[in-house]
Amino acid sequence: MKRHKPSKPRTTSLTVDMGHPVEVKSVKANADGTFQFFDGNGALLKPISAFVERSYKRRKSPKVLSQVPLDPSTPMTVNPLHALVAYDTIYALDSNTRLIRGQNISVAAAILVKTYQRELEIKFKFKTMHALEFRETDCHPDLLALRYHIHLLGNNPTIEKAGKVAFIIDSHLGDLSDIRAGIAPVLDNCFLPHWADLIFASDCAQDTLPNKFLKKADTEANKLLNLIENGTLVDKPSEDKFGHASYFRFWNHR
Repeated sequence: MKRHKPSKPRTTSLTVDMGHPVEVKSVKANADGTFQFFDGNGALLKPISAFVERSYKRRKSPKVLSQVPLDPSTPMTVNPLHALVAYDTIYALDSNTRLIRGQNISVAAAILVKTYQRELEIKFKFKTMHALEFRETDCHPDLLALRYHIHLLGNNPTIEKAGKVAFIIDSHLGDLSDIRAGIAPVLDNCFLPHWADLIFASDCAQDTLPNKFLKKADTEANKLLNLIENGTLVDKPSEDKFGHASYFRFWNHR
């Protein structure tokens, strides 16, 4: 993947939630680029949650380009790449919607990303897995796609082999903290399972790997929408287990 120079100055920030009011007296910068926080007695402060975020300034509010959660039990990093390697399996999910022959048709494409090297040089491998087609949804198609994949993986008897799982989406940024914490559901009565996490990334930037993976999903979703719009594909609905759409189809990538 090519590296593009950002058009606007970027800010990388670390947000830490201690769970209650605390006074940070000192910060230790470790040799590996991570940080630890200490109180006035020299005791290590342990956050309940944290994330690293990349953004740029706008007049109304900062534009968030990516947000990757961190393991609060380990020293904090401000490097999005180092945050990403905490996950063994990642699904980048992006949906696009078009009005085609009088119907609002949404396609959500899934890109599977696997971390296969962490030492010396960090390496990932990825491929397009499949796509989901929804018509006339009564909810955001990103959430419907996420709901489907939680069901798909959760019912897989080999889910433990996936290791630590994360889903990348580009919507509902303001709700992600509550969804991660189990305060709010993903959709209906579906909550984020203990084996999964949520990463936010925008497909309008190419700053970090989550952005690039999300952009790949965006491209694949548009490819399938083009085929549907051209009328070259025959309607063949799949079994719909979750509702929220008048039509559902599972597309295998070939």
